[in-house]
Amino acid sequence: MQTFTVKTTDINHENPDAPESVTSDKFEELYQKAISCLEEKKLWQDPNFSLNQFAEILCTNRTYLSRTLKEKGNTNFYNLLNSYRIKQVLDDFDRLEHKNFTIAFIYQKAGFAYQASFNRVFKQVTGCTATEYLQQEKYQI
Repeated sequence: MQTFTVKTTDINHENPDAPESVTSDKFEELYQKAISCLEEKKLWQDPNFSLNQFAEILCTNRTYLSRTLKEKGNTNFYNLLNSYRIKQVLDDFDRLEHKNFTIAFIYQKAGFAYQASFNRVFKQVTGCTATEYLQQEKYQI
């Protein structure tokens, strides 16, 4: 298992003499490590996964991680997790998993703890409910 280490001292916002490109490079490095770690370990599947846990895994703090996600990914921690969760649900739908499992099982496997959260995020991303989405012709067999 690969370990990701980024020292918070490498990202120094207090040093006015630090060139902007150095700070930007450190954010880019942390962002790439965060995305790699998230994808390799599928951390979004844990409904209790937190920003603090993620920062600890990356050996940084939540402030730097949050800022990195905002500056390099144009997102926040929860939106990032939810994007991976919805992608997993859509991938499961494409593999016709809904024919063998309930929608609840599929969204829980993706990391959503509550149906209301899943419904809200799914509709936000796709513009329709999961049931409406599955009524598309390509899912009817």
